[in-house]
Amino acid sequence: MTIIKQAEKSIKRFIIEAKKCSKEELGFSSLLTAFPIMLCVAEAIIGTKTDKELISWFIDKCKAKNKWIKKEGNDVLTNDEVFELITGVRNGLVHELSLPTNVVLVGRINRNIKRINELIYIDIVSFIDDLQKTTIELIQKYPNSMIDPSGENKNREIAIEILRIMV
Repeated sequence: MTIIKQAEKSIKRFIIEAKKCSKEELGFSSLLTAFPIMLCVAEAIIGTKTDKELISWFIDKCKAKNKWIKKEGNDVLTNDEVFELITGVRNGLVHELSLPTNVVLVGRINRNIKRINELIYIDIVSFIDDLQKTTIELIQKYPNSMIDPSGENKNREIAIEILRIMV
C-alpha cells in the first residue's frame, strides 16, 4: 500500500502522457491513459467499488464537465448521462477497442463543427485539463489516502516510468 501523496509524481507522469496524446489528437490513447488515473485516485479515496461507481464519483468532482462534453445542439447532459457515457466510453475502449455509436472524440469542440443529430462530442484536450485539475485537487484534499496497486495480483506496485534506458 502507498499513500497517494507519495504516488503523486507517478500519477502526474500519466497525466503528462495523456496531455501529450490529447494534443497530438490521439483520443483513444489519451483516454486509455486517463481512465487508470481516475480509477486509481477515486479508489484510493473512496475505497473499492465498481469501475462505474469510481468513474461516477471522480466525474462528479470535475468542475468543467460542461466544457468538455456536449450534446448535439449544445444541450447540457445530466450528471447521470455523463456518468453513463464516460463509463460506456471506458468499457468500449478497454474491452472492445470501440466507442458508443453516438460518441465523437474531437481535439477541441468548435461551435462551427458540422454536427449530426444525436451525437455527443467529447473535447479530449479540455477533458484531460479537467482531469489534471481534479486529480491535483483530490490529492491535496486527501493526501493520506491509500493506494493498493496490487489488486488481485500481489506482485504489482505503483508504475514508475523509466525515462532513459542505458545500453
